Formats: sequence, structure tokens, C-alpha cells
Amino acid sequence: MSGELVAAQARRIQELENRLCERTRVLTDAAGALAAEIRRRDEMQAALFQAQKLESLGHMVGGFAHDLRNVLSVMLLGFQTLARSSREADVQRWAEHGQRAGEQSVALIERMLGFMRPRAAKVDTVAPARWLGDQAELLRHAVGARIKCRLQTAPGAWTLLVDEHWLGSALLNLAINARDAMPDGGTLTVDIKRSVRSLSCFYERICLARSL
Repeated sequence: MSGELVAAQARRIQELENRLCERTRVLTDAAGALAAEIRRRDEMQAALFQAQKLESLGHMVGGFAHDLRNVLSVMLLGFQTLARSSREADVQRWAEHGQRAGEQSVALIERMLGFMRPRAAKVDTVAPARWLGDQAELLRHAVGARIKCRLQTAPGAWTLLVDEHWLGSALLNLAINARDAMPDGGTLTVDIKRSVRSLSCFYERICLARSL
């Protein structure tokens, strides 16, 4: 009789241990899930804070850009007045140089402001060589002096049907990503060329995407 009581007590103890182990596992899983949720919320809050900082910085830079454009407009007016009023060849030449530099600076600021302002798409025909040349100065400023920009357009490249500002924004984002991927410097190559793909190539890609 005493043996049966000992065995029954042993079974109860084992059941209690099993329940305790199960409860411990559940609590451990819950604690892990809670810790993961806390980490996810912390990451989301940090990302939101960074986005707010970038937005504030964008507004501040936009204000500076507007002020700088106004200053450059006054400087351009001064160079134009100097070029018209002076009869000395050297003065006229330097005034023209200053005017061209100011106009290039104003155009650069306008492109920067164009990236920052929300706007509807405006699709137009774009000559690739001319467009890429217009982006050169902005790209060089974006990537910095440690990275060399090599921009080239192959002969016979087709005319583009795009929104210039959206395409420029996409190229600028790619350039910034390339800069971040080359902390020790390097060469950024932008090559526009014509590429002909057969319809069968696109059909194969569609079939492959559907099969995945």
C-alpha cells in the first residue's frame, strides 16, 4: 500500500514539474516576444525621430536656398550693370565671368529646390547627353571630393520620355547610396546607352516572376 502511495506521489510531483516547465517555457517565450516588440518600437521611434530631423533640416536648407538665391539675384544684377556701364575690356570680361558663375549657382539652387518641392509629374522629351551634363555639378557636390564622377552618354542613345526632376531625384539617390558604399573614395560611373531587349526576354522574366 505504501508503495502505491509513493508512486502516486511521484506521479503528482512529475506532473507538477511538467506544468512548471511548460509555464516557464510560456513565460520565457512571452518575455522574448515582449523584448522583441520593445526593440521594434525603439527602432521605429528612432527612425521616426531621424525622419523628423531630416524634414526639419530640409525645411531649414530650403529657407537658406531661397535666401541665397535672392542674394545671387542681387549680385547678378550688379554684374550685369557693371558689364553694361564699364568700357574697360578687363572689367567687362570679369563681370561676364561673375555673371555666368552666378547664373550657374542660381540654376543649381533651382534644381535643389525642385527636388525638395512636391510636384506633379511633368513628362517631356529629354536629350540624355544634355540632361546628364546638367546633373554633373549637383552630383559632384553630392558625392564629395573623394569620389570621382564619370558621366558618359553613348552615341545614338535614345531620347528619354520622363519627368526631369523625378529622374534627377532618382539619380541623386543612387549617387548618395554609391557614396555611402565607398567611404574610402572611388569612382561613380553613370553611363547612358541604348539597350535593345527582345519581347521574349521580357516574357521569360514575367514567367519566372510568376513561378517564384
